[in-house]
Amino acid sequence: MIKASDVLHIPIYATTQNRARLGETCAELNIPNAAEHADKTAFSMVYVLADGVSSCNPQEIPIALDRLRAAGAIVTTSESIIYEIMGDASIPE
Repeated sequence: MIKASDVLHIPIYATTQNRARLGETCAELNIPNAAEHADKTAFSMVYVLADGVSSCNPQEIPIALDRLRAAGAIVTTSESIIYEIMGDASIPE
């Protein structure tokens, strides 16, 4: 998603869930070009990329995704959202 956002010129808004208690965003993500890096304590995002969701307890993932759907979130995958944003797979990038 980071590479796709760079190619498609989509700004990255990184959020960290409750940084004070849970620590920094995973360094392996390497997101130095983030337009903003905000500490997130409220759960109000609309799109959730299911293949980008993690938990220290794997049993939490499907339960959390179900709850997000019920609250109105759009649960999708990284590949699906990339193609949706592109609109046409014939772009050279």
